[in-house]
Amino acid sequence: MQTFEQSLKFAPKLPQNWDGYSFNINYRDNLLKVEVNKEDVKISNMSNKSINVSIYGEEYKLEDKIVIPIEVNKNLCNA
Repeated sequence: MQTFEQSLKFAPKLPQNWDGYSFNINYRDNLLKVEVNKEDVKISNMSNKSINVSIYGEEYKLEDKIVIPIEVNKNLCNA
């Protein structure tokens, strides 16, 4: 996760032996819940303000929830 020009950038990776993980983040007064599993990445905005996010290089305006397929070939760890 990175911040750049008023936007959060995500490129989640999942180790092979993990089923998934999740975490919450408070960014510029927006509470976000990030969930990653073997199939997709879900980012939920728990606040009532929209926020710009980038997932795997694609820009989105997050108002409620975004579900994106995980990029297995680029982001699944081999460790």
